Amino acid sequence: KVDKYISGLPDNIYGNVMSTRPKTLDETIELANDLMDQKLRTYIERQNENKKKADDNQQ
Repeated sequence: KVDKYISGLPDNIYGNVMSTRPKTLDETIELANDLMDQKLRTYIERQNENKKKADDNQQ
């Protein structure tokens, strides 16, 4: 079940999950969710920074 679950993850998340070698499906899901949340937070922060830079350049 673990292998089937992680096979559907994006490559960078897949690699991070595989490197920790989770033993249970619950551990795998929790780790993948944490990594995806972190990825989304980073993406949003970058978008906000880019928007701020664009707004600053227009003034």
